[in-house]
Amino acid sequence: MEITEWSIRPYHPTERQEKTFYSIAKEAFAYGSPWSPAQFQETLAREELFFYVAERHKEIIGYIGGQVLPDDGEIYTIVVGKKYQKQGIAEHLLRAFKEECTRQGAASIFLEVRLSNKEAQAFYLKNGFEEIGIRKNYYRFPKEDALLMRCSLRKKEKDV
Repeated sequence: MEITEWSIRPYHPTERQEKTFYSIAKEAFAYGSPWSPAQFQETLAREELFFYVAERHKEIIGYIGGQVLPDDGEIYTIVVGKKYQKQGIAEHLLRAFKEECTRQGAASIFLEVRLSNKEAQAFYLKNGFEEIGIRKNYYRFPKEDALLMRCSLRKKEKDV
């Protein structure tokens, strides 16, 4: 049995934690938060999106969010506060996201990651994603290409 000091749960838009989400991203991402507090407020209120949070003593320490389209899921953001990284939290967040995508009938999950972010790429590869393409000039601050990655959620017919 794994004992942790943190837990994963669905996030509810009524919680109004956009400032918390922003401050975690601002500290954890190399180029600061990709979204402003107002963009987090707008994004977290969108009904078609879903988020999971990691909490420690009722404090949000990480999150993942995105949506499921008719056949595929897409991760828009995943981040864990700097002092809580390397503890398996991101893997648990990703697992919760995958389970929700599977529940909603998604066949795959897609995401983009900076070409320079080799640590994140290694994390995604370790967790079932594969590299499938490049999106030119996807990131703006600073300008950089994105690596497009996909994780298949369904076994191939011959494996069943």
